[in-house]
Amino acid sequence: MNRKGFTLIEMLVVIVLMGVIMTLAIPSVMRIMETKSSQEMDTHLKLLEQAANMYKSRYRGEFTNNPDANCFILDYQMLIEEELIEEQDINCTGYITFTKNAKKNYIKNYYLNCNDKNNVEFSKYELSDVPTGCVRLGEDTEIGIVVIDAPTIKGGNKNWVPTDVEISVENSGIDISNVKHYEYYKSSSGTKPSRFVTPSGTTSNTVTISDAGTTYIWYRVVDKTGNVSGWSNREIVNIDKETPPVPTITPSDGIASGNLHTNNFILTFGGSDNISGNTYYYGLTTDPTEVATAIEVTPEYNGKRIYVKSCSGAILCSDTKSYVVNIEVPQDNNNSNNNDDSDAHTLPDMPSE
Repeated sequence: MNRKGFTLIEMLVVIVLMGVIMTLAIPSVMRIMETKSSQEMDTHLKLLEQAANMYKSRYRGEFTNNPDANCFILDYQMLIEEELIEEQDINCTGYITFTKNAKKNYIKNYYLNCNDKNNVEFSKYELSDVPTGCVRLGEDTEIGIVVIDAPTIKGGNKNWVPTDVEISVENSGIDISNVKHYEYYKSSSGTKPSRFVTPSGTTSNTVTISDAGTTYIWYRVVDKTGNVSGWSNREIVNIDKETPPVPTITPSDGIASGNLHTNNFILTFGGSDNISGNTYYYGLTTDPTEVATAIEVTPEYNGKRIYVKSCSGAILCSDTKSYVVNIEVPQDNNNSNNNDDSDAHTLPDMPSE
């Protein structure tokens, strides 16, 4: 006789087997989910550690203004409001505490209730265990939860100068009566410093730059609560205090000043370079004004003295050096130059001494 479907006993056997499989599988699946959620929570706590450190750096005045306090407490929600941490797969409520140890370092503890996207719940420490008597952060002053506007500064010089340069605050960024001090950061790199870089120093509203070379400088303001603004606009300072050395004058034929030349020749000017660069001036007076690094000398200037000086980019100039021209070129050589130099200048049509 043909049968259709399952008997009752067969169905019961299938149900029992499915129940056994489910009993074995569900705990394994749960453990996998919990392990993944635990790993996500560990990652979130690492980000939370960084966020808490950034808050302490940004609003360090809330700590320093309470030197006798050994414990501070921060609402987790404050880190979100300050955009120091973003919640994605994990949402938390609770507090972070900063407890000062014997070495005056702060130890952080996290009293949090958190849920991941699968609604798996985690607790770092029970909220009921939050210590009492801690100073609350971000609530004692209005500015404690406000990012201060950066100041604006002035006084930089893109051109080179031979003196110190004073940089000053043009706009404090906040009410001047609430300014505690300014901090500045100077660097030979034009890259803007991060918020958490250690400043180069503290000042009232001006700072004098005396470093040779190119210096970039930024300011930020610290209010009386200790809150810190972002960095200001960048100012550039170019300083070169060195007077250039007396230039060298080198004839192309190697004949010294005052000695006889029988051909046209080239005078080349040189010397040590300043950090701001050098310009060579030549002429027939003791204050030469023509610019070149090499000139062609012809019989037209026989008996004349050529003066040369070197000036830096900061317009500091050396003493002049001179070269006495003594040249007699035979007629058949008068139109030739055995030292062809397309970059050489001819002497200007200037009066003799």
